[in-house]
Amino acid sequence: TDSATMAKYNKLAEHVQASASYLYAPAAVRFGVVLPPEHGDQWIEEEEAAREEMQRLWHDTGAALTFGLGVTWAHVWDSAIFKVYTDQNEPTVTLISDPGDVGVLREDLDFLSGQEAICHWYVMDLPSFRRWVSAHPKADELFLEAEQYAVPGVEAGSEALPPTVQGLLILAQATPNMVGVARAGAATDLGRARSREPVVKLAELWVRDDDLKDYRVVTNLLATERIIWDPPNPLNPDEHPFHGLALDPLPGYVWGISPLQGLLDLQAWREDKIEALNLRENLQLEPPLFFEGMAGITDEKARAFRQPGGQLASALPGAKVTPVVPQPLPDPFAMIDQIDRMFANRAGLPMGMRGQTEPGVRSGEQAIMQAMLGAGPTLTRAMLVEAVLENIATAMLRLRRRMSGAPLRTLEAQREFMLSQMPGDFVVRVSAHSASPGYAQQIIQKAVLAKQMGAIDAESFIELIDLPMPEILKAKARKLAKAAAEKGERLLRVQEVKAEKTGTKK
Repeated sequence: TDSATMAKYNKLAEHVQASASYLYAPAAVRFGVVLPPEHGDQWIEEEEAAREEMQRLWHDTGAALTFGLGVTWAHVWDSAIFKVYTDQNEPTVTLISDPGDVGVLREDLDFLSGQEAICHWYVMDLPSFRRWVSAHPKADELFLEAEQYAVPGVEAGSEALPPTVQGLLILAQATPNMVGVARAGAATDLGRARSREPVVKLAELWVRDDDLKDYRVVTNLLATERIIWDPPNPLNPDEHPFHGLALDPLPGYVWGISPLQGLLDLQAWREDKIEALNLRENLQLEPPLFFEGMAGITDEKARAFRQPGGQLASALPGAKVTPVVPQPLPDPFAMIDQIDRMFANRAGLPMGMRGQTEPGVRSGEQAIMQAMLGAGPTLTRAMLVEAVLENIATAMLRLRRRMSGAPLRTLEAQREFMLSQMPGDFVVRVSAHSASPGYAQQIIQKAVLAKQMGAIDAESFIELIDLPMPEILKAKARKLAKAAAEKGERLLRVQEVKAEKTGTKK
């Protein structure tokens, strides 16, 4: 709030939780691996096996939960920045905890993909640094240099005040004496990490190298500007590892703007109205008193009179005590409800998708239809989330293709193959917009219709309706389908034998 006190009800947090839950569901994501049309149906079985591998990779590496955390914080930050790289020869995705740690050469481009140079500032503790430079020809010299310039962790630096205290004080002068105003009631940042472990400040620059026709990765020790490593791109060719998610993109600005920017005033307005209602209710419960015709009434006597059993004597005729009570409002929360409606509309999350219905909606089907018709902004953001998710998943599976030597097995022919044998120009798609629960009802309805028409088999149906333990159910469905096919063949042979016998008798 403007007074730096905690809001009685944080509408912003409610919106972030609700919106993030509609944009992305970690357990429901289903992938598909697609090759360009020129490959035809040559790799169909391998694509299905690669899809299963991507599904396993997404959940086993924790990428599903990391991406969900990024979707949540993309509502707060201008952009959530993900980094895809390899760790122990396994593709890994991390969320950069401070988007300000990433810089680009040109902020006037719409996407990170077209940048000539991207820099990531980060820190590394000394034991990790020693292992990291162990293969360097000047490893000992580098480590001594790192030890010399290492600083304590999160609370490092010579700032006059740490960030938490700066949020509590408004300083007019820091030296020689600290002069300012304390913001009473301000909440401390309970989520700020505290660490005094010495760390080394590094910068990783991904810059286009015209000779390589690819990125070169230059790692710099910031304290001395010494270049430690400068190898060619060790990841996917012609790709950098950074992927940005901006839920409120802005043309000509790579970072976009925070989706909460337009909601701050509504939150403050709502809080003001709550305070006004509290004041009115307190005045109604304990109204001010007007003492008429009484002399010598001190504040202490007036307070005693307000207590249960309080008495006040007066010798003046016609003396009386009149409470000054504000008129009750016919609907005290009408204005707050209107603010909530404005909040939902501005946030792009319709009332119907929050468990509330608009006036005049009588049936459940009407409510669902109204929610879907009014869910345009939410579904648009779901597409933004899906696009970034597909880029990250594609980068992870391509890294898996480069690093892994483990064979995969096709489901139908049970033929082993290496992922590196597949063409490298595949992309990973999110099947049926399954990343967003906002599309779930539509997907289920379409899947039921397709199953009834025989357009899909039982395995695909299980995948589309997102049943629990899909791997086990799909394996059972394959066995049932195989048994049904064998039974059909036996019945066909029996009918053929009967037909032959009947023809012989004739």
